[in-house]
Amino acid sequence: MEGTKETLRAELSNSLAEVLESMAFMEAVPAESPYERPSPEHWVTLLIHEPVQGEFRMQMSQQMLENIAESIYGLLGEGMTAQVLDDTLAEMINTVAGHFLNKALPEEQIYQLGLPELGQGTSPLAEEAALVCDFSIESKLLRVIASGEGLLNLGE
Repeated sequence: MEGTKETLRAELSNSLAEVLESMAFMEAVPAESPYERPSPEHWVTLLIHEPVQGEFRMQMSQQMLENIAESIYGLLGEGMTAQVLDDTLAEMINTVAGHFLNKALPEEQIYQLGLPELGQGTSPLAEEAALVCDFSIESKLLRVIASGEGLLNLGE
């Protein structure tokens, strides 16, 4: 995939939209208003080691994460454990990153990802040189960030 940061933004948006549609049957559209950090905020980071270095990050509210997990697993109430929420978030970032890299890298290029790191509370701030995409899903906001010079240079 050749292009600019706007091309990368479009591909990242497309990756999230396709993943949410296939995993959770939910529609993600670009947000009309900027992401505001919810309390509590759930976040996950995923490092890319090869063939470029970079990081993907996803941030969302507890309610947004519960809605996605409920849609994927059909769980309600007591079935919605912290482990289910963590697994949902980790699987989402892995799938979005894989989808994006499959589109951005040459065909059959092998890539190496780290393990997802999960957290609650205020997530680490994005680097200035980051691609930030805010989405609205059923009137709730979600943020996806791609950072790292190698990753962002895929668009050049």
